[in-house]
Amino acid sequence: MHTPTIDLALLRELDFGCELDEEALAELAAKAHVEHLPARRKLFVRGQEDNWAFFLLAGELELTTPEQPPERLRAGTSSGRRMLAAAGPRRNTAQACTAVEFLRLDRDLIELLCSSEKLPLYSVDEVTDHDEDAGRRLMHCIIHDYLSDRLVIPSLPDVALRIGRAINDPDVSILHITRILQSDPGVTARIIQVANSPLYRSEELTATPRQAIERLGLNLTRNLALSFVLQQQFRSTVPGLNRAMREAWVKGSRTAAVSLVLARHRRGLNPERAMLAGMLHNIGIFPMLAHCDPFSELHSDTAALVRVLNEFAPQVGAMVLRKWELGEDLVRVALESHIWRRDPERHPDLADVVLVARVHQLIGTPLLQRLPALDTLPAVNKVVGTDGGPQGTLRVIEEARQELRELEQLLVA
Repeated sequence: MHTPTIDLALLRELDFGCELDEEALAELAAKAHVEHLPARRKLFVRGQEDNWAFFLLAGELELTTPEQPPERLRAGTSSGRRMLAAAGPRRNTAQACTAVEFLRLDRDLIELLCSSEKLPLYSVDEVTDHDEDAGRRLMHCIIHDYLSDRLVIPSLPDVALRIGRAINDPDVSILHITRILQSDPGVTARIIQVANSPLYRSEELTATPRQAIERLGLNLTRNLALSFVLQQQFRSTVPGLNRAMREAWVKGSRTAAVSLVLARHRRGLNPERAMLAGMLHNIGIFPMLAHCDPFSELHSDTAALVRVLNEFAPQVGAMVLRKWELGEDLVRVALESHIWRRDPERHPDLADVVLVARVHQLIGTPLLQRLPALDTLPAVNKVVGTDGGPQGTLRVIEEARQELRELEQLLVA
């Protein structure tokens, strides 16, 4: 265990959104940064994206949000003990009214520790195939590796990274993107295949990568390249785990296809971004499955494996997406697209779209009975409209059934 750098009694007074035991608090203390800010300086500004959680230890802060009265926080009060963090661009600005002292912590670490609050505690050498509840031991090992800076989070595949950087350059040429794409012949062949599919084909077949990019557009090309490379990257030599990865990818591809169709029917949503969100909403499953090799009982115990993946994949997925720097909107999808009654905004966001796409896949299965009534889900009404409701979602999906089938086949081929 790390030697605490601040008093644990101080951490016990803070509101992390969950109850943490002494070992978890000690881990936080070892990773904490205590910093100071003079009066009239800003701690963060509205629209800023970062991965930090702040706690006020001394002094006063003022939070300002457009069209709302300012809120003053004083250290030592109930409002002053709360966590100042945001899953996405910050919605307010925090400015020091007096000289302040504050605690800065990694939000991923807090989320992981909160998720593991009921985990039994093991050291790595205590993990054996004979212990009960291998799923929870798996997550404990992941958290242990994270705290020890030994957790391997996969890097964004090179071809997708280079294309992503290139399309953010306003002066980039199609020729430059084509050269990047051609560095991976397998992905190039798949991109041409998509361009020649019934979804995108024109009167003439596409024969070259450049023609395919021109037909599909830069953003869709980047998203497809990422999809195809990730399918190759996340594989296991263990048949049971490889099968689980394949099933997770098929589910993500179906979610991506439905998300794209839903976003096309709602003004203000980017269909290609929605497709990417659907594809990556469960990305945390894959590094967790890659961590499963030492836990032989999970290779065949599907129920235990699914249970631990459902419980912890959102937090691991958020870590992966933040490392890839794909945007906090996609991080929010990983963290919140399973929260059925989420309703943070008046207008739908990507997490709402993916949530509705996931609900659609449960229609006709016993799992749907475990959900709240569909017409009570805020995301359904926001994505389809209050007049459409669940039946409106079904109409949209039914009208695009052939397109969905073709898109799913392209993504999982």
